[in-house]
Amino acid sequence: SMGHLAPPDLTEVLEGSKQEFVIYGSKNPRKVKNIEYRAFNEAEFIKSLQRSPFVIVSANSSAIDSLAVNKPLLYCPTKGQFEQKYCGKMFEYLG
Repeated sequence: SMGHLAPPDLTEVLEGSKQEFVIYGSKNPRKVKNIEYRAFNEAEFIKSLQRSPFVIVSANSSAIDSLAVNKPLLYCPTKGQFEQKYCGKMFEYLG
């Protein structure tokens, strides 16, 4: 769940992968190469979490959802948001 917050360099890395990715939270739903950008829909997001081998998130609630379904996650806190930086440290501590 990154939406419009997905860093351009992350998008480049994802496009270079053979995996298919879905990015939730987009204000401009579309498909580019192997990345599908979708508007956020909680029910669809949870289904995607359950099917995915891992998760990349930028929001605290999405990270907690990922942990709830026991998925490994890469947490990318948004710059300038103290609570996300703090939660990133917490997730790092939890392993």
